[in-house]
Amino acid sequence: MPDWKKIGKRSKDKGKAFERDIAKRLTVLTGRRWRRTICSGGQYESYDVKCLDGGYPPIECKNRKDITLEKVWKNPDILRSIVDEFSVVVFHSGSLNLCVVPCSMKSGLGFERAAVVADLEIDGLPYWMFSIEHFKVLEQTDEGEA
Repeated sequence: MPDWKKIGKRSKDKGKAFERDIAKRLTVLTGRRWRRTICSGGQYESYDVKCLDGGYPPIECKNRKDITLEKVWKNPDILRSIVDEFSVVVFHSGSLNLCVVPCSMKSGLGFERAAVVADLEIDGLPYWMFSIEHFKVLEQTDEGEA
């Protein structure tokens, strides 16, 4: 019989490690300080990673085997349960860490359209998907432009 307590702890630890990794990568890419939020997804902060220096939206991280780039490409609605129109989602797919950003955020973000690898529609709302390595182009200035 499986020890569900150990299995649950491994899954939780895997998620925390992924969140820390994404925070480190974003710190290097943007030159700003990013941290995993304490008790992410909990009562006080519903996201996983935030920029301590401001200028970026909060990040939700998902490290799940069932979300692959191929599956998302064929059926973007696979992301329905993990996206909303006000957050950026980073998910791990093979060797890639991919960002999914709602197009509704473009007015507040200086976003370079060339970085987009896919246009998605999830629940009728438009999203862009790109590699996390292009996240640095999302930086905001005081005027809301890059």
